[in-house]
Amino acid sequence: MFTLILLTLVCYVLGNRHILDTPCMSDFVAVNLNSPKITVNEIKYCYDKIPDFNVSVHGHNIKSDCYINEHLIRVNKTSNSINRCGEWLEVVGPSQNPVVCMIAGSVSVTINGANSQLYSRIVGVRNSVFSQITISSGTSLSLSQVTVAESDFDLRINPSLYVLSKNDSHSIIQFIDHNRPPEKIEIIDGELNEEIKINPDDTFTIPLFSHAINIYLISFDSEKIEFKGINLNTITRYSTDDRFVSYNLRSCKYLADTQIFEEGKNYSNVLPMFRWRMYYIDDKNTATSFPLTESKVQFKTPSDPISTCFLYTTPLRMNQDFKELRMDFRCSDINSYKFNTTNLYYTDTVTSVDIKNAKIISSDLPTKYYFDKDGETVHMKIAFDASSYQYSNFIRIIHSVPVGTTFSLKRAYLIRSKANSNQTECDHTTFDCQFTECTITTTSSASPWKEGCQPTCGNCRVGYTCSEQGFCLKEQNLNQRSGCLNIIISTLIVALLFVL
Repeated sequence: MFTLILLTLVCYVLGNRHILDTPCMSDFVAVNLNSPKITVNEIKYCYDKIPDFNVSVHGHNIKSDCYINEHLIRVNKTSNSINRCGEWLEVVGPSQNPVVCMIAGSVSVTINGANSQLYSRIVGVRNSVFSQITISSGTSLSLSQVTVAESDFDLRINPSLYVLSKNDSHSIIQFIDHNRPPEKIEIIDGELNEEIKINPDDTFTIPLFSHAINIYLISFDSEKIEFKGINLNTITRYSTDDRFVSYNLRSCKYLADTQIFEEGKNYSNVLPMFRWRMYYIDDKNTATSFPLTESKVQFKTPSDPISTCFLYTTPLRMNQDFKELRMDFRCSDINSYKFNTTNLYYTDTVTSVDIKNAKIISSDLPTKYYFDKDGETVHMKIAFDASSYQYSNFIRIIHSVPVGTTFSLKRAYLIRSKANSNQTECDHTTFDCQFTECTITTTSSASPWKEGCQPTCGNCRVGYTCSEQGFCLKEQNLNQRSGCLNIIISTLIVALLFVL
């Protein structure tokens, strides 16, 4: 029995140690680089020094290349920075189908109406990838909100080393097809043991040797890959029999913003791409909008009936992603108030409302409401249709009140469905180490990130531990007996394994 328990424990640990959660950043924007609405100003390629890189580099070869803002291409650590070239991202859009792509460079684009904050969060992709993210074929959309996570996608191929060029004293080399960003290389040759950090352009500059040497590619978490017998005097390609470990990472979910409106809240710092747009529509289907930064939504009804409406820029499977909509509003003639119906629509006109051309997705959504004791507030709950998988982005609630009644929205927000409610929602700040040097495993007020949103920034060497601020500090062993006990326990376990 003891043998069975011990073997079960060992198998459980070995079988589950690679199942990890990765921070999910929900405020990125996928850009269809093939859209006529997008002007591509410049693309800086990571691997254009590699011969025939569109075929040689796996991410290019399978047409899974993607491009980010130039300011995001490097990860800022304490003493150096790491190039993201070759890193794989998981991108999840409204389709909820995770798509992986390789960072192949940086891109500069022009998007009508976009501000600088939006440009800093873009992931540029091909039309074929964009269609998988959004499943919106036949529409004119060129942008989509997405969730992004860093991945170590298993390429099922081993990395390669290219000797790109050389002069009388140095060689320039570059690595491809690694599933984790390298931080440095190590050269071991006899008594020589030298570490060389990566150049800004993803290459390494190495002193020439008259003979073949072994080179170790080292990732930011100190994992090593060995390249044997490298002759830096020959311009060629070398392969290895090794590769970085690929962990089983839990996939992220696409998460649209749940907060539609809250009276008095300042929305000036929220990107328009992520804001719900608010309208009221009269009996002639004429829509009147409120500014995106508006902190007070109030109007006198011009007709009976009257509709309050909410529009999201990115079409999504709203019936699947959300359980219900809750809304509280004031009505100056509450005794005359009557609820008519709630309908859900799809529209690809996202800067205005054209209700006549909008496609109805769900009609007569189950809606409950009651009047507050204050004599002016209506509390409303609207349930979504969990049987519908169609895309929608426009909610219309039709009321009946006398003309001239004052409507004032207090708050409106969405409740996520059970499938989408267990993900920690991180933002784009997790995409950089912010000049820390190691992965923070505990959270405090000193941490730049909230719990569950700490990025992977590297490990400390033996004898050091990562502080709450993300710096490697020398460990203080104040309990010698505890250390001895750990050694004894470890020895006993090893001995038991040999006996069994």
